[in-house]
Amino acid sequence: MVRKHGRTNYFRSVWKVSLFLGKWLLIAFILESLIVHYVDPIWISAALGKNQLFSIPLATAIGIPVYTSGVGAIPIVEGLLKNGMSQGAALAFLVAGPVTTIPAMTAVFALVKRQTFAIYLGTGIIGALIAGYGYQIIAG
Repeated sequence: MVRKHGRTNYFRSVWKVSLFLGKWLLIAFILESLIVHYVDPIWISAALGKNQLFSIPLATAIGIPVYTSGVGAIPIVEGLLKNGMSQGAALAFLVAGPVTTIPAMTAVFALVKRQTFAIYLGTGIIGALIAGYGYQIIAG
C-alpha cells in the first residue's frame, strides 16, 4: 500500500511539473514565432545588433518585463538571435531575466530589507551588463 501511494504522488508531481513547463514553453514558442514572423529583422538589428552601443542595456531592460522562465526564455532569445540580436545582448537578456522576474523580486523583497533588495537588484542588472559586454568583447 505504501508503494502505491508513493507512485500516485510521484505521477501527480510529474503531471504538475509537466503542465507548468508546458505552459511556459507554449507561451515562449508562440512569442518566438510572432517575433520571427512579424518583427522586422532590420529593426532588431538596428536596436539589438552587434554594432549598436546600447544593445546590451536595451536587452537587459527588455528582459525585465518579458522574461518568462529559464526554459521559456530560450525560444524567445532564439527568435531574436535569428533576427539579428547580438550574442552579448542575448546573454544580458538571459542573465537579467531571472533576477528581475516579478516572482523572484517579490520573494526577495518580502524576505530582506530595502537596502538589501536594492543591492540584489543592482548586482543582478550590473552583472547582466558585465556578462553581456564581456561576452561581446570576447566573442567579437
